Amino acid sequence: MFDRLAVEPGGDVTVQLSLRNSRSEDVSFSEPCGQSDAMIVEVPNPIEPVGREWDGIAGVFKTYALGQSTGTPIESSIRTPLKTMAKGSRCHAPTVGELGFEHQTIPAGETYESTLTWSAELVKDLPAGPGEMPFSIQVRHDIEAAGGGMYKAETLRVDGAITVLPGGAKVVTAGEALDAAIGDSDFSAWLSKQPRKSWENANLYLQPGAVGVDVLPTVPFWSVELFRAPRNWAIYYVDASTGTVLKRMFCDIPCDR
Repeated sequence: MFDRLAVEPGGDVTVQLSLRNSRSEDVSFSEPCGQSDAMIVEVPNPIEPVGREWDGIAGVFKTYALGQSTGTPIESSIRTPLKTMAKGSRCHAPTVGELGFEHQTIPAGETYESTLTWSAELVKDLPAGPGEMPFSIQVRHDIEAAGGGMYKAETLRVDGAITVLPGGAKVVTAGEALDAAIGDSDFSAWLSKQPRKSWENANLYLQPGAVGVDVLPTVPFWSVELFRAPRNWAIYYVDASTGTVLKRMFCDIPCDR
């Protein structure tokens, strides 16, 4: 049961989950608790507005990063929704038993209850924009060994959508993050020396603020990255709330990330 299906940006939606075992035998299942994938909500990346138009190699790079880049080391994430997860109640001590892996059991005739909480955020502390966000809640049960170290299970699934209401704080879009990097004199000077045919991949994705990692920002940020061959790269971190360039990193040949 949902406490609501319309939520303000950054607000929480709570789901009371109840699983009753009406069978005459126990049922094994994967407990939907802690930080798990039991509830996934798809939140679109902030794309609009796309920001300013650039001439020359700067414009080519922006178009490439927003819509054309494919490659390694990772794929740019802005073209598909962010798969955000709900947090579950505290996990119970798992059972291993004959199945050989951690699971929980609902005894015959009994009910398992848990709470899932989803925050309407792109990443922690960065509110989602308005719109309908598709969700799915899945619980794997009747888990059995399938040989070769593999397992099979049945799945209970519920699908729907949560509406995020208008009125949230301004979030820097993907195009605006690119504008911040391109408009930086160090980046523009470096980019002007990197022929288009040498580009391997551009990555553009949101990250939550880091905790205890000195090289990463402590606030939500966009990572703007361009890799080229022979191997060298530029990486910029842009504040996802203000558009301020937080950090610049360049690596000249030869280098490895």
